Amino acid sequence: MSNDSDRRMTGEFQAVDLLVAICIVGLLIGVTLPALQRAHGPARRAQCQNNLKQLGLAMTLYATCHNSLPSCSQGVANRQSGLIVILPELEQENLYNQIVGRLNTATMTYPAMGPAPWIKGYPPWFQQLELLDCPSDPNVGDKPSTSYAFCVGDVARIYDKRTTPRGAFAPGQNLQLARFRDGLSNTIMMGEISYGRLAINQPARYLDNPGLCRKNAFNSLSLSIPRTRGYRWADGGAGPAMFNTILPPNSSSCAVGGSDGVNGLYSLASYHSDCAQVVFCDGSVLAIHEDIDTGNLSKPPIAPGASGESPYGVWGALGTTSSGEDVTDY
Repeated sequence: MSNDSDRRMTGEFQAVDLLVAICIVGLLIGVTLPALQRAHGPARRAQCQNNLKQLGLAMTLYATCHNSLPSCSQGVANRQSGLIVILPELEQENLYNQIVGRLNTATMTYPAMGPAPWIKGYPPWFQQLELLDCPSDPNVGDKPSTSYAFCVGDVARIYDKRTTPRGAFAPGQNLQLARFRDGLSNTIMMGEISYGRLAINQPARYLDNPGLCRKNAFNSLSLSIPRTRGYRWADGGAGPAMFNTILPPNSSSCAVGGSDGVNGLYSLASYHSDCAQVVFCDGSVLAIHEDIDTGNLSKPPIAPGASGESPYGVWGALGTTSSGEDVTDY
């Protein structure tokens, strides 16, 4: 009997020990998992920052070789992204060579520099590039997207003709860094965009009163299309590829009278907490917080081709190349 009793007691102790061990492991997981998750956030943000630095360097190398920055949109239908022409500077020579050559597939022969970016049968447009994805973006890896866009400055009528663009980029125009009188360290080149949050077919009055977009766009997001901000890295349309320095970071965006290549208020946005990152024309990277000074959002933007200080405070000034504001304190 004593042996049976001993075995029962031993089994009971083993069960208790197992339960204690399970509890200890559970407690350790509960303590360490949040810490690991907190650590992942800064690591992903740092990787995103590094991506922007590489894009800024690639743009600078391109400008050195070609005496100007690429256009943010060019080529077929004026919709091919400026990212295409800097592929060699991003160490993507093989992909670039496919694009610049006449590419033959089983069903079609495509011209040099490829077709419009929405042509589904053209393989290069569906090549996913890790450098173009912020690791904090939950949509990373499931589509040929980009988390980074071109800064067009404090203009909302992006496609209106202008003799002198306000920002570092403008559709169909190649701008020289040497002409940026505000200084390269005070002029934003590119920045983050998040995949969604674009209200399409919005009214034209938003172009003259950006605050209306900020106030009302959230209620219009049911009009959004699933392929919104950055959904095709090769697409140079305003919706997928540009942002203006008018609404503060992480605001919703408004496409006026359309969905992709139309005028509108397109916001910098990210999946980082309370900010979004940009790269300046000197290659430096900075996180821009949501509470940055945006001036008077009820005022209309500067008219196409006009000069003068931005009505949108420090944020507007950082997007312009030659408007003369003092933006040393931001």
